[in-house]
Amino acid sequence: MRFRFGNGRRFGRGACGGRFGGSGLGLAITRELVTLMGGEVTADSTPEVGSRFTVTLRLAVPQPDPSGGATAAQPADGTGSSPLHLLVVDDNAINRRLVTVLLEGAGHRVDSAANGREAVEAAVRHCYD
Repeated sequence: MRFRFGNGRRFGRGACGGRFGGSGLGLAITRELVTLMGGEVTADSTPEVGSRFTVTLRLAVPQPDPSGGATAAQPADGTGSSPLHLLVVDDNAINRRLVTVLLEGAGHRVDSAANGREAVEAAVRHCYD
């Protein structure tokens, strides 16, 4: 089964939980951000097997500076950029740890929060990039 992720549409076994848990909030946030960027989110789903969500975006390719200088684009692995002080927020401890390890491996300084309240408290205490 393949369908386009539409406005307000729910997938799976209900709003709060189903077999794997979650309310679908992350998917709703993803859809909103992707829509703002002019893209779309699609889903392929097989009952009792699982779902695959695909984000499609049309992004401009940076053009080289004719004067021979560097372009504004940076490599995806973070090399070539200054280390940043970042805040990772996720209610899943494994996800927080994974993202933290990846960002620290790219040379960034990382704080984490388990929920919105902790995130706001951290943002009040520190200035994040």
